[in-house]
Amino acid sequence: MITLTQEQARFLAETPESPPSVVDPNTQRIYFLVSGDVYARAQALIEEEQDVVGMYPLLAELDPEDWQHRNEQ
Repeated sequence: MITLTQEQARFLAETPESPPSVVDPNTQRIYFLVSGDVYARAQALIEEEQDVVGMYPLLAELDPEDWQHRNEQ
C-alpha cells in the first residue's frame, strides 16, 4: 500500500475531479483513485456478474419444454 504525502492528500481533498486520476510518470498509465467502500461495491458487482456468466452453460442444457411446462402450471 502507498501512503499519500501531505501534498497529495491536500490535492485529493481539493480536486473537483471525481474520481481523481493519477499518471505513472514511468509508464504514462493513468489510474483512477476510488475510496475503499466504492471499490468494495464495484468488486461485489463484478463477482456477481461472474456468477451469472457461469450459469450460461447450465442454462443452455435445459430443455425448453421444461420451461414451458412450468409456465403452464
